[in-house]
Amino acid sequence: MDLLILVGLVGGCAQWLLTEAWASAQVSAIAPYSYSALLWSIGLGWLAFGDLPGLAMLAGPA
Repeated sequence: MDLLILVGLVGGCAQWLLTEAWASAQVSAIAPYSYSALLWSIGLGWLAFGDLPGLAMLAGPA
């Protein structure tokens, strides 16, 4: 139970620090990470679940 609480606290602190970092960074530095998140999501969805996006999903980012 103590480990679960520790994981929650560390995860909460990490989320807070990430939010602060995104708020203080320049937009031109953040944009590539925002776009790469879509590629990571597609890749991890395929590896973990065998799910490939359909044409409608791919048309949105294009």
